[in-house]
Amino acid sequence: MYNLIPHFIHDNFKQNRMTGDFYALTMFMDISGFTPMTEALMLHGKQVAEILSGILNDIFYPVIKTVYDNGGFITGFAGDAFTAVFQTPPHPSPAQERVQESDSPLLERGGVSAGVKNELFRTKSFLGAFVGLRWDDSLYEQLDPKLRYENTLHAIKNIFFAESILQPVIIEIEDLHWIDDDSLKLVETILRGIEGYQIFMVAGQVAILMTGVNHDCLKT
Repeated sequence: MYNLIPHFIHDNFKQNRMTGDFYALTMFMDISGFTPMTEALMLHGKQVAEILSGILNDIFYPVIKTVYDNGGFITGFAGDAFTAVFQTPPHPSPAQERVQESDSPLLERGGVSAGVKNELFRTKSFLGAFVGLRWDDSLYEQLDPKLRYENTLHAIKNIFFAESILQPVIIEIEDLHWIDDDSLKLVETILRGIEGYQIFMVAGQVAILMTGVNHDCLKT
């Protein structure tokens, strides 16, 4: 059976319900190193497209089957990535309960945590769009592409900040010499205002001659 539309939409449509909502966990999957591999292979001609298609099918088919076998569904694909959604019972996780506790000393520490919490609420539509979720008249829908991009970076930054309030966070960046401009911009955004949070960032790159590679923001 081919899953052309999510079963949640199909089931609601059969009952003449055009809208709906549910609690869920989302999973974003991206093939590491696919872009550099694609760029290298494309140097050998257009026939490489068939090879890449075969690679994607071989990787995605068993993963997608596992998603649907476990009650999830795919909301959308983006090149070598996709987002999956799994419906869950309407109960907050222990981590969510800890964040929502207004008397938590972590949430009151010097007012920093309150600022992060406010930013998470403000940018929730950007985080939703990042995993394929949209709300009518949300802040994301109201802004132009440039402001959407900038707010998305800040939304991701605050996710790391909020997680570091609950537990220490280690961000590991491999193959720094291949980092793209958008990823580097995100790293720079996270590093701004990182003082006071339990975040440790480590990056590594191959020790070869790399002309034009100079990421000052990651130097200590």
